[in-house]
Amino acid sequence: MPGRVICRLPIDVVAWPVDAASPPALLEMGEHDLASLRGGIMELTLNTEEQELLLSILDRRHRELVNEIVHTDHREFKQELRKDERLLDSLLSRLRGAAVLDMHV
Repeated sequence: MPGRVICRLPIDVVAWPVDAASPPALLEMGEHDLASLRGGIMELTLNTEEQELLLSILDRRHRELVNEIVHTDHREFKQELRKDERLLDSLLSRLRGAAVLDMHV
């Protein structure tokens, strides 16, 4: 079964260091070429089984995060956890939407 692109993510080359563990294609790129990637888009292509696994892992982490928020007393830390929870909730919604679209294709 062919994979399906379920998300497109902006590339931030600064946050993605090129080192010996990088794919050979990146190692062969010059500094100018790497800089040109900034602002580009990375596509994540998953088959159905991989998509279900990713959703399961993220859903489990979402439940753990909600539980951690409930049991946290430190105000600033709780705010950071809530921010993470909102981002994760948004990501899960988008991924579930992609899964629904995939079922209708």
